[in-house]
Amino acid sequence: MARFAELEKISSWRRIATAMWPEALSPQILGFDDMDFTNLHEVLEELREESGENVSVTHFAVKSIGTIMAENPELNALVIRGKVRRRTTVDVFVQVAIKGTGDAGGADLSGVKVRDVDKKTIVEVAAALNGRALKVRKGKDAEIEKTKRMLDLVPGFVLGGMMKVLDRAMFDLGINTTAIGVKPDPFGCAMVSNCASFGVHAGFAPLVPMSRTPIILLIGRTDPKPVVHEDEIKIRPVCRSTGTFDHRVLDGYQIGLICSEFKRYMENPRLIAGYK
Repeated sequence: MARFAELEKISSWRRIATAMWPEALSPQILGFDDMDFTNLHEVLEELREESGENVSVTHFAVKSIGTIMAENPELNALVIRGKVRRRTTVDVFVQVAIKGTGDAGGADLSGVKVRDVDKKTIVEVAAALNGRALKVRKGKDAEIEKTKRMLDLVPGFVLGGMMKVLDRAMFDLGINTTAIGVKPDPFGCAMVSNCASFGVHAGFAPLVPMSRTPIILLIGRTDPKPVVHEDEIKIRPVCRSTGTFDHRVLDGYQIGLICSEFKRYMENPRLIAGYK
């Protein structure tokens, strides 16, 4: 099966936007919403007890955005040679923070791509992420370490140009760059990062041009807050999530659909397909 396929229909806005913005440098739409995690916390406890896997909010976020992309394949898109194309797989990239030795300057950021998220259950997503993330933090993930070694050999003044060449080779020319340690489409259709572990209430992440990933979701800290529930004010666990979207690929209606569905799944986790 081909990795990318032609879109059957392309709106006028998407055609104009790809012509106006050849790179994902400025067409960023930012947004945020608050989510009540009462139901999610209950389900997390159930799944941890039943499976023995450390299922987290991040895993539900990955499964939620993956489910949305599977249900709306026309939104699972990217820009190639100035035209919007559709990804044929639902893969989600998750940021992994790596604590460095010594001062904070030694910290690093890496990540793991979960393939075929739409075909995995929540527990399977958690298992895939937890195992890889542990290897990444310990520096034992062969794939990522190979890529890091390759990048370490490149002088700083050459790195920017080399990354642009890799970007063009992978996406515009369809060249397989696996041999040099860079897998095709390494970031997938969306990126998810959880900044709650840093004590951050909310934050916005920029689009990464060479990733060709049009959606970045950040999960912030969960705090007890007053919420109107069944006409009563109650204190419930509330999390603020933020999103950054590529306006060349997604218009306002489509972004609104993604955000509303993401909130619905995160607040009602039993609705997610594949939940056991």
